[in-house]
Amino acid sequence: CWTRLAAVLFSLPSPHLGCEESYLSIRSNKIHDGYLLLERKGILENTRGEGMNVKVIIPTCKHVDDIAVLVYQMETRWSKELEIIYTCVQGGSASENRNAGLQKCSEGDVVIMVDDDIDQLPLCWDRYMWEPFQKNPDAFSMVSARLLNSDGTIQPVMGGHASRRTGYAEVNVMPSAMISFKFTGIVFDQAYKGSGWEDTDFCRQMKTAFPHKKFIINNDIKVIHRNEMKNQGGEIWVKNREHYIKKWGSEEF
Repeated sequence: CWTRLAAVLFSLPSPHLGCEESYLSIRSNKIHDGYLLLERKGILENTRGEGMNVKVIIPTCKHVDDIAVLVYQMETRWSKELEIIYTCVQGGSASENRNAGLQKCSEGDVVIMVDDDIDQLPLCWDRYMWEPFQKNPDAFSMVSARLLNSDGTIQPVMGGHASRRTGYAEVNVMPSAMISFKFTGIVFDQAYKGSGWEDTDFCRQMKTAFPHKKFIINNDIKVIHRNEMKNQGGEIWVKNREHYIKKWGSEEF
């Protein structure tokens, strides 16, 4: 079974050449109870992160067929064996979708959370997200990829506009479009509706729990963030902001 799958994978074209239909037809029988569990030995055999249990969560409101290109990029460009958890809570908020994935994780797991509007994952993309925790296990609270617009320009980062070309850049807060962290039981506040402010709240929780650990952008991994901003804006944004201020006292981080 896996031999046949590997043969098909190696024969697939670039993820931008319409591979998603044939790829997902192979994977469709893996969907169970709203989760797509993909467990396969990585094609790339570089640094393996021994002793680290890494899980990838794709929180989405899309059908699995519509994230085919992202899944294909993940599986053909990773550096170690991974479990990918696809969560789609019908009518759920960003917080509910993220937490549905975290329910499948154990404390101590390194979680890589990748939104469904991320594109152009580089080779060994996962290593850039989990390796900081392996090298400096007590230094970092969260890691983010460097987010780029579709034209390759740098997207503004919440909490600062750090734009170093390589290495780590420390920030005060970061969007959750593509982040990694060690799961400690902290989850997203489901009082936030739609999307907006739940990621700022999550950063606040992490900083409160681990005040001496840093939030960093790893500039060595750059990805396209299409920034679809689903279920955000208007009244939802206003109410989420009100909840955040009521909970934390002010917008100041």
